[in-house]
Amino acid sequence: MGRTAIRLLVFLVFICNALIFPADAETISDADMKTLSRASRLLMQEHKPDEAYRLLAPLEERLAGERRYDYLLGLSALDSGRPELATIALERVLVIAPEFAGARMALARAYFDMGSYENARIEFEKLRHYHPPPQARTVIQHYLAAIELREKASRTHVKGYLAIGIGHDSNVNNGPGTATFSVPALNDLKVTLSPTNQKTADTYGHMEGGVSVEHQLSKGLSLYANLNAHQRTLSRHRNFDRSGLNSSAGIAIGNGRDIFRIGGLAGQSYVGGTRLYHNLGVNASWQHATDTRHRWTLFGQANSIRYNQLSMINNAIDQLLVGLSTTAAIDSSGQNALFGNIYSGYQRAPHLRADGAKSLLGGNLGAQVGLTEKLSFYNSFGVQLGDYKKKNAAFLKYRSDQLYTAVVGLAWVPVRNLALRTEIDYSRNDSNIVLYRYHRTDISLTLRQGFD
Repeated sequence: MGRTAIRLLVFLVFICNALIFPADAETISDADMKTLSRASRLLMQEHKPDEAYRLLAPLEERLAGERRYDYLLGLSALDSGRPELATIALERVLVIAPEFAGARMALARAYFDMGSYENARIEFEKLRHYHPPPQARTVIQHYLAAIELREKASRTHVKGYLAIGIGHDSNVNNGPGTATFSVPALNDLKVTLSPTNQKTADTYGHMEGGVSVEHQLSKGLSLYANLNAHQRTLSRHRNFDRSGLNSSAGIAIGNGRDIFRIGGLAGQSYVGGTRLYHNLGVNASWQHATDTRHRWTLFGQANSIRYNQLSMINNAIDQLLVGLSTTAAIDSSGQNALFGNIYSGYQRAPHLRADGAKSLLGGNLGAQVGLTEKLSFYNSFGVQLGDYKKKNAAFLKYRSDQLYTAVVGLAWVPVRNLALRTEIDYSRNDSNIVLYRYHRTDISLTLRQGFD
């Protein structure tokens, strides 16, 4: 039977089985598994591990836990440049068959490719106790020597990026759609906003850059730090220029399937060249990979924001936020994925904000679709509900907001680490107080260069 016929047979077998036994993960026959194994091994023998991975990955939800399948999935993931995904499949194999030397060798190699040298060393040392043949002992010794050299060279990894772009914003100051409104507390007196507070459109140029550093202290323990700066300069209304600096640092525990992070954050924001506010807080997260294509992150943040301008000092808040996010790869290409999050929070108003404290609830859903190998489409939609706890003295009601957001864009990646993005970002805030109703559309083109 030819190779093309074998691959076609594999897909036909599993399509038929999925229709007949859609919910049973144990219905694969030994003959079907042998057919699948033969097709994937042929691809790897032809030095086509990526094709082998694409053949195996769509079946993971159904076949995860089948030793032969997990081994081939992990091996194809490793040889196609996906070591993190390989570790998840190979760990499943070793739970069932801890003496499976081939799976342990592949897991050790995967840890090595990830830069997780301590884990790699542990696995290679275990292999030594299996009394491997001379050729395998030589490979193991070469890896152990390479680990020693790399650990001596550096335990620190640095990444960064720079981005520049242009755009047009229909409402740079989030001004309300109307310039005149009535104030109930003043017998419905008509008030006209100053031009500075009315909806204002402008074109802009923007720059952004960032750097992240991670330093490994020991197995599964590292320090991290991030720094990001951005600047948006308007063409005409320079009093609404925006810039900011944000930083975070902390400790990360674990690797592979589970990673815990806890640290601090700080930042400051400027408008028109004058500092608007500064913030200081702590954050924590737990990232868990359920399999090679699904990740969940539980996160929380406590943040204090204080305004520097005298006219806005009462807007200070202490915010607590908790949430859950997820990412699901649709296939093994890395271009097609679904993502989303939900969160809830509370803002305390220590300086008697006009509308008082605020409870909020929100979420986002999005997707990315690969149109070609280098071009992808992405979109996201979000909503945030905010209810304030103090009656507004001017409008004689408790403020309630509903913020809706939508983003659509195209990303072209001609070479690794270089991306050109065009994006439309729409937001609309509906409020029961007219002063806080607004909508805006931001259209931008950005070139981003990454460094690692």
